[in-house]
Amino acid sequence: MAVLLVSLGGGGLASLAVGCGKPLRSDDAADVRIAKWRGDHRAAVSVTYDESDLLSPGQRRVHHAFLALAVPVDFELVTGWVTTPVEDRIRWLTARGFRFFGHGTRHVNHDNLDPDEVRQSVTGCYQAMKGLGLKPVAFAYPGGHGELPRTRAAVRDAGFLSARMFRAAARRDPYIVPDDVREPLDWYALPSLVMMGHAFDARHHAVDDTAELIPYLDGAVRRTAWLILTYHSIDKPKGYGFYPLDGVQSDLGAIKARDIWIASINDATLYVRERAAARVSYRWIDRAGARSALEVSIADGLPADVYDLPLTLVVRPPASWRGHRAEVRDLRDHTVTLQEVPAQGGELLVAVRPDARTYAIKVRRDWSSGTS
Repeated sequence: MAVLLVSLGGGGLASLAVGCGKPLRSDDAADVRIAKWRGDHRAAVSVTYDESDLLSPGQRRVHHAFLALAVPVDFELVTGWVTTPVEDRIRWLTARGFRFFGHGTRHVNHDNLDPDEVRQSVTGCYQAMKGLGLKPVAFAYPGGHGELPRTRAAVRDAGFLSARMFRAAARRDPYIVPDDVREPLDWYALPSLVMMGHAFDARHHAVDDTAELIPYLDGAVRRTAWLILTYHSIDKPKGYGFYPLDGVQSDLGAIKARDIWIASINDATLYVRERAAARVSYRWIDRAGARSALEVSIADGLPADVYDLPLTLVVRPPASWRGHRAEVRDLRDHTVTLQEVPAQGGELLVAVRPDARTYAIKVRRDWSSGTS
């Protein structure tokens, strides 16, 4: 399977420079479709770490363990606790692909606050994250306390696009947008699997090790669903929800061994929201009785400055393209990306932002890989 990655911007529909064709059409035909998950993976998993300690030597070791496994992890951010050293560490982590989710300006039960205090905490958190150069997308309720409609509404009104709960009962059904479901019933009550080691979880309310996690991973793949995992106190025996580091490494290895997109909770939120609103427009361009090019665009009608994550467009190329290189040309700024079309057959994956910009995809015979 080949992957075409394109950097896109905003723009309208452009005319095709490779010949005339039929009007663009929008549907889910087999030869052009939007993948449910980035890279056309079968499922998605977000690994969230509800731990405010970013500076201790022990937690730095945890960070490096994540890096060694090349797994993106989302960290909590209680913005009222941010100091200059913490801010420096945030920059270090984000530069290496880690992301942050909002957790309020202070770590208190937001259901117990009065409405003005809730708004101040979540709005202050949102604005502080922007001030730190972060993109606030997802939120997690401190202590998992997001039961009240007014608490969820405050998170929504602040600008966050999703919010994660923290309930042991989520083990019964942790799957987000399974099967043909396109959006959650409530974006501000997303379930998460509570991850706690055996030494802490005396009542066995949580997922305690990799053996218990694997059935959920396989269920997510089977149902093409999204899972959110929530860890606390990794490698901190005296911390809340203590989970051993080697257990986390085993968990992440099990995720990587499956056809799963390991997605930031921010990216998964954007992808699901964009895909639910997106419409594909395309047309094949015929020349001399053969398909010589494809013109394609995706539009979701959402604000492009927020919903800027590329969607994966799956294209089934004509058999005559096999063994050649495909050219993806942005018809607005004329940037070009090249990728070999599999000689043995297979689909092309094109990363396209859903901003209605138009792209032409065609093969260049003079760039043949020599395998056709």
